[in-house]
This record gives sequence, structure tokens and C-alpha cells, in this order.
Amino acid sequence: MQAAIIAIGNELLSGLFPETNSQYLITELKQIGIRVSSVSIVNDEISSILYELDSVHPDVRYVFITGGLGPTHDDVTKAAAVKYFNTTLEFNNAVFERIKNLFLNRGRQVDEISKNQAMLPIKAGIIPNSIGTASGMKFDHSGKSYYFMPGVPDEMKMMFRDYILKELNELSDQKLISEMIHTTGMRESEIYKNIHYWIAGHPGIDVSLLPKCPIVDIMLTIRDGREGAEYIQS
Repeated sequence: MQAAIIAIGNELLSGLFPETNSQYLITELKQIGIRVSSVSIVNDEISSILYELDSVHPDVRYVFITGGLGPTHDDVTKAAAVKYFNTTLEFNNAVFERIKNLFLNRGRQVDEISKNQAMLPIKAGIIPNSIGTASGMKFDHSGKSYYFMPGVPDEMKMMFRDYILKELNELSDQKLISEMIHTTGMRESEIYKNIHYWIAGHPGIDVSLLPKCPIVDIMLTIRDGREGAEYIQS
């Protein structure tokens, strides 16, 4: 199974803030046999988000979207989702109670801006956020599952770990197996010349050459259970 990741936020394109959520998701998804085939970063524009959603490869089964779920003017991901999935917003009382309790536990009252965080798409499955005001959302559409999560790393990780990962684990019973081979003293082109026939003879194994002068690493990856897994496990 393949996945795509879309990270949303002007700050991620400013060069000042590194995008770290995708690396976390790639690592976690790999453990349950889901391969990430693309990662993209887009700005806080509804048209850009819609374009990226439309551009997801047909073979992708899961799409993970992070960022843009906050309460301010530049948080437009929810509006983009409403448009893309042809739905409308409604006030979710259960989510509002959770937000209100979150504020009360911090000795504060809910302001009007934060109250708007309880306005959520009717068609979405709501993913709870126990440490922030931005709820996650799940949509099933045209054979794909779309998971929208906050861009704040702690909130995204909590949501993925406590809710989404449990659901994905029930759907995937295979893992990706990887092995790294370290070489030195040979150029990348020389190594490829020596192994390209082997690569062609094992189409089920992904082979990546990773040059880091003077070392060239060879990474082998295969889904557990496929023919050829013994080459990596042995």
C-alpha cells in the first residue's frame, strides 16, 4: 500500500522552519508496511491545497495532510477540505465541550475564535485532539482515505499514534523490511555496473544507492512476505 503526505503552511516554505512531520510519518508508516511515495509542501492557499489533493497518484491508498487547522486567518485547510469533499460545516457540541474543558483546565475561558474550532465538516470522521483545539478529520473518497492533522508536531504525533495508527494496524498485516549495506572505495557508478543485473532479476526488491563520499550505502527494501524477502533477512 502506498501513501502520500501533504504538509501545509507558508512558514514551511520560508526556509526558517523545517518540515519534520513527514519524516515522522514516513518512519511510522514503514513499520506497518505502508510506503510513502510522495511528500509535498504547499502554501496556505485554498487553490494550492486543492491542486495538491487532485494531484495525488491513483495508486495511493492513504493521504496524510498536516497543518492549517488552527483558528486564524491563514488556516484554510478546513475550508479547502469542505470544498474538495463537497460538504458543509456544522457546530460539533462534543468537540466544543472538549475545547471548553481544555481552556478551563488552563484557567481560561473559551474565546470566540477558539469556539470556531468546533465548526467541522459534516462528512468528516472526527479525530480527537487531547492537547489542542484543532480536531483531526478523516474522509473516505474515491477509494482513498484522507487524514487531516494539525501541523504542531506534538499534536500531530499524538493524534497519529493514539488514533490513526491503531486503525491502520488493523488494515495492514505486513511490514517493510530494510537492510543497509555499506561500501567504500568504489564510485556509485561502479557499484551500479556490478549489481544492475541483480537488480533487474529481483524486481520485488527496491534498491537505492546513497552516496556519502567516500562511502556509498546500498539500501534494500521489500515488503515482508514477498518473494525475495529472504535476501534481506538472511
